[in-house]
Amino acid sequence: MGVPGYAPETLYNFIALAFWSYSAGPMDIVLIWEDPVKYFGGPSKFGSTKDEVQKNLKKMYNDKGIKIMISAFGATEFPTTAKVDPIDCAVKLGNFVKDNNLDGVDIDWEDNSAMEAGTGEEWLISFQTKLREILPSPYIITHAPQGPYFKKEFYKNGAYVTVDQKVGSTIAFYNVQFYNQGDTKYNSFEELFTKSTGPFSGTSVME
Repeated sequence: MGVPGYAPETLYNFIALAFWSYSAGPMDIVLIWEDPVKYFGGPSKFGSTKDEVQKNLKKMYNDKGIKIMISAFGATEFPTTAKVDPIDCAVKLGNFVKDNNLDGVDIDWEDNSAMEAGTGEEWLISFQTKLREILPSPYIITHAPQGPYFKKEFYKNGAYVTVDQKVGSTIAFYNVQFYNQGDTKYNSFEELFTKSTGPFSGTSVME
């Protein structure tokens, strides 16, 4: 979990525990954060209740300049295609963040079918608008779109270019994913930073 004092020091100033799912709730490492007494045993040096353990761990991160977050969805859940209501999804996720002593959430939405169909943009805009309402500043909301999502020509409704135009001011920053993009692997400095080729040409960092 990268807890300061227990893990090797790094330069990372954000840690996102994965994953939270609309259909399944907390999974993987998020399960440990959501129920630390069960997994750490209790009482422990971190506290004897869920709230105590979470707050003490959060302080350890924050004292080292690290924000502790969770990551939502990932490559195994496609909420838009599954017709999940974006408002209900945002409320449940926002309340989970608030109820579990977190600094924020990273939105790892990878519903390619919905983006290609032109329905992803509206879903994400509605979702982000409600999520920011539930999680006002100083809560942190970031998004982790795939690189091609910023090439609006690939998508009928503009993909993340449209999302950014509508609600970008409510998103702290983007953790752009440059991997698992079909035949283009962004596997050189030029491909990643200056000029990409293949099916997603024009999607390097500088492009």
